[in-house]
Amino acid sequence: MKETVKRTAWAAERPRVKSMVASFAAAVLLGQTSLAEVTLVDKDDWKVNMYGFLENDFIRDSTRSFTDLMGNGPVALAGTVNGDNGRTQTSVRNSRLGFSAWAPAENGWRPRGVLELDFFGFNPGPSTNPIAVTETGAPGTVTVNDTTVPNTEAAYYQNPVPRVRHAYASLESDNWKFLFGHTWSLFGWQPTYVPTSVSIVPLPGNVFQRTAQILAINTIKMGESSNLQWGLSLERPSQRDSQMPNVAYGIKYSLDSWKAGFANFWQEEKAVPASIALSGNFKQFQAQGMDLTSQSQSKVNSAAYAVDLMLPLIPASADDTSNALTLTAEYAAGTGFGDALLGWTGGFKQLPSGAPTGFNPLGNTNLDAGQGYFDNNGNFSLLQLQTYLVNLQYHLPKSVGAFIVAGYGVTKSTTIDTTISTTLNAVSGLYSSSTNYYVSYWQNITKTLRLAVEWDHTKTQYADAANSSPSNDRVQFSTYIGI
Repeated sequence: MKETVKRTAWAAERPRVKSMVASFAAAVLLGQTSLAEVTLVDKDDWKVNMYGFLENDFIRDSTRSFTDLMGNGPVALAGTVNGDNGRTQTSVRNSRLGFSAWAPAENGWRPRGVLELDFFGFNPGPSTNPIAVTETGAPGTVTVNDTTVPNTEAAYYQNPVPRVRHAYASLESDNWKFLFGHTWSLFGWQPTYVPTSVSIVPLPGNVFQRTAQILAINTIKMGESSNLQWGLSLERPSQRDSQMPNVAYGIKYSLDSWKAGFANFWQEEKAVPASIALSGNFKQFQAQGMDLTSQSQSKVNSAAYAVDLMLPLIPASADDTSNALTLTAEYAAGTGFGDALLGWTGGFKQLPSGAPTGFNPLGNTNLDAGQGYFDNNGNFSLLQLQTYLVNLQYHLPKSVGAFIVAGYGVTKSTTIDTTISTTLNAVSGLYSSSTNYYVSYWQNITKTLRLAVEWDHTKTQYADAANSSPSNDRVQFSTYIGI
């Protein structure tokens, strides 16, 4: 009897399920939706959406410095095989798939869950030169376990590994949002001010990080057309051995009556409020002290701040971005936030290797590269960092369906600039800055299909080489189909 009831229920639901699957297939294959999301379930105040895009990148570089993602990595020196020869790549690794689910509201609060994936999972770049490195420094010789993991080009590009971009639950009301899980950091008030580029973001000058956290944001109405938001989050510690979570904070003012035309690389052009934001973070690190007979570690604190701007130079109307010109800008400075600058290391290796000097007392300090280091005297210090970027978007008339973007960004370490000749003794391989500028053209073919082409020029400032400013020119053509 129970089996009959189940079969009858399934028979009743089958047409609706078939209709939902057919609608989804049509949306994906025929492009009959905007670059937004597809509703899979909308019943009894439950709503489940699917969103994402398929991206195909065709990339030509003038050097062999990068994979498909440049980030803040260094350009290979001229006079080397990698610095004097180019590379061509194709990649679909930046494609994405996400699901969001809204549960029924209770007492004015609406629960939501989000899971989003891309294909940048751990998959070492292709290498033909696996090596073991031995470095020498006070007080002795340290063998560094830095053997490059070999990988094939076919495996890297043709078998991309899924990765979690967002995985969180949130609880939202009219004025409050509480979030628990892995998503954008509040530092830099991301992703509002992430620049638009055909090259996979981030590029130099851009604070860019997603991490596990507990976040609270409050929105205060300041009148008919303006809002003030403030937020606070406890985030995954940059160094787990510090025993303390990172603390991020931010405040943002938005003016809805002053609209900026804006589009990121895969979503439709839209009018967004002009805004300005101030954010920052506090962190604690722990490192082995000079007393090698003690197992105690000293604490080192860091602080950083960021200022972000979304400014309509030529405003957009509420429903039309035609002829709108928008400036987005960011400046960030402080210590210890190298982990928010993807690909940045400054030439330092991950501790406990002790690089670059080989000195890491007792090997008891563990830290990802680009945040802190030991000098020749055994002193642990955090890198002083600065970033700045500007990004311009001009939106052609709506009938053309296109926009143009130009950008400039710099990531630099004043620590390497000022101490390379003293406490680091001109250690080989250190670089003090990464600079990038680019221009791109974006053309909407249909509501779901977009084509784009970009030229990038990236330069690295090395601290110790005769030819200390090598550069790379990248031309990238990409296609995007969104769901």
